[in-house]
Amino acid sequence: MDRTLLEGANDSAFVLSLKGWGKTNPTRVHQADDWIDVSIRVSSSTGDWSHEGELLTAAETNWLANWLEAIALRRKYDRKVDFAEPDFSFRIIDESQDTVLLRVYFEGRGRPTWARKDLAEDRDIWIDLNLHRRDFEHAAASVRSELASIDGVERENARP
Repeated sequence: MDRTLLEGANDSAFVLSLKGWGKTNPTRVHQADDWIDVSIRVSSSTGDWSHEGELLTAAETNWLANWLEAIALRRKYDRKVDFAEPDFSFRIIDESQDTVLLRVYFEGRGRPTWARKDLAEDRDIWIDLNLHRRDFEHAAASVRSELASIDGVERENARP
C-alpha cells in the first residue's frame, strides 16, 4: 500500500495515506474541490495517535505533492502550509543545503485523544522532523501515486 512517510529522529514520524473519495462529496465526476478521505498516523516521544477523515481536498492533495517536490528540488516554496480543515499544518523551521527541519502541527481532529480540546487551535501539539531533501522527493512521489489511484481526479498545479 502506498503511503507518504516523513520520518525524523527519535522515532518521530508523520504518515499520510489517501483512502479514497470522501463520503460527503456529491455523486458526480470528482473535481479538485472534492474531499479525500485521509488517514494520518503520528509517532512521537509523547505518544502515538492517528485519525482518519475528510482532511484534504483533491486540489490540496495535489498542491501538497508539488510543495514536497519543490522542497526536495530547492525550488521556490512556502515555508508554512495550512489547509482548509485545520487538522494538521507544516512549518519549515530551519534548512540547509541537504536537510530541512519540518514542524508538523496538529490541530482540530488531528490532535491526540489525550490533548486538551479547548486548546485545539493554539498550535501546542507538534512534532519536529529533521529530514533530508530526498525524503521530500519520496513523499511527493507517494502522494502522487496514491492520488493517481483515485479515479477521476482533476489535476491542478495551483494552490487552492
